[in-house]
Amino acid sequence: MAALGGALVLFVTLHTLRITQRIACAAVFPYMFLILSSTVISRTPFAVYQYKLIPFWSYMEIMAGSALGKVLPEEVFWNILMLMPLGFFLPFIMKKTGRVILTGFLFSLVIELLQLILKRGFFEFDDIMHNTLGVIIGVLIIRAIRKNIHRNPASH
Repeated sequence: MAALGGALVLFVTLHTLRITQRIACAAVFPYMFLILSSTVISRTPFAVYQYKLIPFWSYMEIMAGSALGKVLPEEVFWNILMLMPLGFFLPFIMKKTGRVILTGFLFSLVIELLQLILKRGFFEFDDIMHNTLGVIIGVLIIRAIRKNIHRNPASH
């Protein structure tokens, strides 16, 4: 819903956006819908609410060496990777890094809340942290690319 609302607002103001912003919007909103589809919409509901309210529980499991802890590093990796594209594209739409990170955090929170409310996944603080970290890494990568392009314009 948030992605669709954001898309509607941007559609109304699309004529005022620069071409890079338009391209970023064309990438971001379908991507956000894809993420919502894969993390919420396409999942079969559980019979009960599923949640882990202990921050860093996944790291405790990993350090304990439990059977679950052996598969969690891959899950952490995928949760970080999942929202990195937002960190790539949102800086073309929003100027302030804080807003980009806040948007990624809020999008992750919406995913987790929808999973909880609709019983279509686990609500986990760790997932929100990992998703937000992915946005931050994406921002850092796009900054490094932009800095390199501006530093070496003749080589491009």
